[in-house]
Amino acid sequence: MYLIFFYVNINIGDCMLVRLGYVAISTAIDVTSSSPYTYSEYLNKCNIDKLDDVIKSNLLGLEEILKYNVKNNIHFYRMSSKIIPLATKDDVKFNYTTKYKKYYNRISKIINDNNLRVDFHPDQFCVLNSTNKDVVKNSIDILDYHYKLLNMMKIKDKVLILHVGSNVLGKNNSIKRFVNNFNKLPDYLKKCIVIENDDKVFNVSDTLKISDMINVPIVLDYHHYKCNKSDIDIERIFKTWNIKPKLHFSSPKSKKNFRSHSDYINSDDFIEFIEFIKKYNTDVDIMLETKMKDEALFRLVSRMGIKSKAQLEVSEDEYNYKVKNAHLQRESLRHDSAVTVIRKDLIRNDRERERKKYERACERLGNLVVKAPVAGQLSFVKVTPGQQVASGESIAEIKVLDQYKVHTSLSEYYIDRIITGLPATINYQGRKYPLRITKVVPEVKDRTFDVDLVFTGDMPEM
Repeated sequence: MYLIFFYVNINIGDCMLVRLGYVAISTAIDVTSSSPYTYSEYLNKCNIDKLDDVIKSNLLGLEEILKYNVKNNIHFYRMSSKIIPLATKDDVKFNYTTKYKKYYNRISKIINDNNLRVDFHPDQFCVLNSTNKDVVKNSIDILDYHYKLLNMMKIKDKVLILHVGSNVLGKNNSIKRFVNNFNKLPDYLKKCIVIENDDKVFNVSDTLKISDMINVPIVLDYHHYKCNKSDIDIERIFKTWNIKPKLHFSSPKSKKNFRSHSDYINSDDFIEFIEFIKKYNTDVDIMLETKMKDEALFRLVSRMGIKSKAQLEVSEDEYNYKVKNAHLQRESLRHDSAVTVIRKDLIRNDRERERKKYERACERLGNLVVKAPVAGQLSFVKVTPGQQVASGESIAEIKVLDQYKVHTSLSEYYIDRIITGLPATINYQGRKYPLRITKVVPEVKDRTFDVDLVFTGDMPEM
């Protein structure tokens, strides 16, 4: 038994889950969910009983394929669009939903009990942006048919994959038609639609543009991207999904016939693709689009060296271990972060305390420097080294060189009235000049005390 999903190591303690799927037909079991009953057959015979038998056979076939998928650990599968023949023919009216409810219920149980992911990819006749109104109407009928099947199967996350479609009248006009017709759809259909880049016209950049306009997810078809290249933004594509992103992968048939799908997957190309997407560390489901269906899937995983269910269990144990280890590492980092924050706060407080101490020391140092209230020439020092002086005590005299000073003595009778700042005047050569008292020496000698004054306006010429 092969392992149909695997874990891709990203970093220590970090893994990415990849699930693989195939399309519609199993090559390993002799059942089908797409037995035909053509329109021409119906017109010739109008045999509703035959149509009923074909529908039951297809539903039973789908049930068997899903059981086979579960048995082989395949959790991703694209169902055939041909389960119900003639469902979208206007002139063929029949009940293909509630009449077959017991079949749908059994299918639903298998899908939901085993957490299978299933979806539809309507065929080339579903062209939502066609210039032909009948084709657009038929396309909406096709979408509605697929929606009803998903609804009867009780699929929670309904996905219908569409190409943008026609390129008639140019790319920009075609995009506008797609957006306009999409906006006319009922909400239940809008919620199901996922768009895919194609191999000729609408590239990855175009689908991203449309996704931004109508808010739908994007399926990246890597083979189509190789055929029809443009800028590619994997992270942006992944973010268009609100469930696990889905990708399409196939290998070209040959260099000459590059657009056609090969019977099998080139394992080297696939590993290169995984390396390309793993840096985004996002769990993904990859649909392998090959001619050999599930056989191609088994061959790919075999060549990748993932072969047994025992290896699945080992890989799962390793994955769980790494998840737990990553959780412990995150907790450890969170704790270390909290400790670091506390340490940073303590260091910040210590630094602030030292800064204040430094400022106080600078202030004390500054106070040790004796500064005169005015600039000038030191002419007389009244103190000796080691002498203590009180605040406000005169310790020296400074000659102010850019202005005159008047020094005079006054009678002790005025000592209580004279203070610094008082205005005064002096008559010199017949002119009166304003002054201001700047210093009063309170020491009385010979019944007088000394006063210094400075000019506050014009000064006499000397």
